[in-house]
Amino acid sequence: MLIAQGRIFDLAYIDGSHDVKQISVDSDGTWQMLASHGLTIWDDYLGGQSLPNPPKSAIDKFCDEHRGEFIVRIDGYQLAIQKLPTSSLV
Repeated sequence: MLIAQGRIFDLAYIDGSHDVKQISVDSDGTWQMLASHGLTIWDDYLGGQSLPNPPKSAIDKFCDEHRGEFIVRIDGYQLAIQKLPTSSLV
C-alpha cells in the first residue's frame, strides 16, 4: 500500500520476523521506498543462528542482489546500509 502511494522514507528499521521469506519481502519492499542516501537497518543480523535459516541468510542474499547500490555503515549484531544515489527513487 505504501509503495502504491509513492511513499519515500529516509530510514527503514527491519525487526520482528525471523522468517527468511518475510525478511526478504520486508527488505525488498523497504528498498523500493528508501530515499537516496537513506538507511536500512536490520535487527538480529547475527541473531537466530540456531535456526535452520537464520535472518543473516536472507539479509546476505538481499545484499548480494543489490551489491554496488549501497555502502555498509554498521556490520555487527545489526547491519545498516546506506543507499547510493544511483539506485534511488528520488
